[in-house]
Amino acid sequence: MKSNTLSRAGLNGENGTARNVHYGDILIKFGDCLDGERSDLPFITDDTVLPKYAGSILREGDVIFADTAEDETAGKSVELRKLPKEPTISGLHTIPARPRFPFGTGYLGHYLNSDAYHRQLLPLMQGIKVISVSKAALQDTQVRFPGLSEQSAIGAALNEIDSLITLHQRKRESRIIRVRSFIWLAGDISGIGVSAYQPEKRRPYDRRQHQRRNVVLRLLRAMDQRIQGRCNS
Repeated sequence: MKSNTLSRAGLNGENGTARNVHYGDILIKFGDCLDGERSDLPFITDDTVLPKYAGSILREGDVIFADTAEDETAGKSVELRKLPKEPTISGLHTIPARPRFPFGTGYLGHYLNSDAYHRQLLPLMQGIKVISVSKAALQDTQVRFPGLSEQSAIGAALNEIDSLITLHQRKRESRIIRVRSFIWLAGDISGIGVSAYQPEKRRPYDRRQHQRRNVVLRLLRAMDQRIQGRCNS
């Protein structure tokens, strides 16, 4: 299918008649599968763009490859699980693809980003500063898959693992923010002040202040490691 060439300047986060999937979001923001109803897909600012891609409006189950990156992550893809109410089209530096027969939900998204598949792309990549993968290169790769019921089971299991990982990451980030806020407050109360956390704004050396700062920073590191250990377990 077709993809547009809109840069970030042609997109907005507020309103429009169509949505856009940008290659930068595939590389950095999105996981293996994309729930377009929950994600903040940007709108296309120019309403005259959509009619040009009437035959390439994305559907659930489609796969989008990012054909360009600064490293070997070129070729990363995302499977579309759900889409917003507005028509959605594929954006700059992407290759939208539609399976010719049904796959289990989530299977292609996880498989196409696995080492088993991505290793096929490595010798097909071109470029030095910017790495790219062409449509012709993708046509030279093979996709392996079991029966439909097993595909669905694999996709569901890996989606569950992804959700669990995301939940733990959010908990860890929330705990670290709370801990650091507490340490910051403790530092202010103990007389350390903001300057202790900004080395570039130095004050005359104060031995007691320096000792208090070290105690607080050691406490911060210990609590941070403890939180990380809990999340990893």
